[in-house]
Amino acid sequence: MTDGAKTSPTVSVVLPFANSENEVLNVVEEVHHAITSRIPGSEIVAVDAQSRDHTWSMLRELTSAYPELKIYRLKEPAGYGAASARGFLESVGKYVFHREPHCPWKMEAFWQLAQRRVDAGAGAVFAARAPSRRGLKEKAMDRLFRD
Repeated sequence: MTDGAKTSPTVSVVLPFANSENEVLNVVEEVHHAITSRIPGSEIVAVDAQSRDHTWSMLRELTSAYPELKIYRLKEPAGYGAASARGFLESVGKYVFHREPHCPWKMEAFWQLAQRRVDAGAGAVFAARAPSRRGLKEKAMDRLFRD
């Protein structure tokens, strides 16, 4: 940074949450360890979809431990799709990762994909949901790593 000017994050990680109190801490810690601790100035954009459990209060508490964590809450109850959309709108990174809390893929896989895209000189959006039927997404992911 020069003259105190603030630069945009290189990486934003969008995390939609909906009644996810059992996953919030683990997911935020995993993202911090795998991504944001490695890239100064990166951000975690967590969006709560009006959860009825303690998801929102846990996110609020975690902001003191993780300064890169930015939290938002939808005005109306909604699902992961609406929370994800809000997260994409709020994120400012060149690379945007998206991960739902129940996704079986680890953030380390996203890190490896991002490194490949940086080497290629391109930005990208990586999104993952729960395991797909017939493993099609998983096969595509394997192919990306081989290429």
